[in-house]
Amino acid sequence: GIRQAVVQSKRGDSPEMLGTAYTIQVVRGFGIWFVCIIVALVLDQFRQRGAFAPDAVYASPDLVWVIIVATATSVINGFDSTKLMLADRSLDLKRASMIEIIALGSTIVVMASLATVWKNIWPLLIGTHIGSLVVLALSHLWLRGHRDRFRWDADCAREIARIGRWILASSALYVL
Repeated sequence: GIRQAVVQSKRGDSPEMLGTAYTIQVVRGFGIWFVCIIVALVLDQFRQRGAFAPDAVYASPDLVWVIIVATATSVINGFDSTKLMLADRSLDLKRASMIEIIALGSTIVVMASLATVWKNIWPLLIGTHIGSLVVLALSHLWLRGHRDRFRWDADCAREIARIGRWILASSALYVL
């Protein structure tokens, strides 16, 4: 709910709110990745103990690495510029949409190119990472506005949490 908090807040374009949102976004990205690494390692321990049928996807020894690599995009996405949020806030969606289209095109080209060589899941993961890196780079370099900085404002953090808690609850229920 970070993006929604910035869009809805009366002070959504203030340096305090944007810096706090950026800080929370980066920490959240690392947090998600850390939790996913723990889940991957726990699943691998179950696999090593024979808890899964041999033909189950969970029995694959590659699964731990697939989860760790796939979820690393949460870290990359955590560093996306808050200028994307400001574009949503001001309904200036042209450049933000172009970034998404360029990232999607890059993802598809990388996936299709690598899939001709490797006949496994890795082209999908690499392509996804490339797309995330394109959004990261273009969101900082191509969009106009402030430069993101780490910052902490307790009032802004409370406002983000207040607005975001319902989105978090909804997302958690969806995942479950």
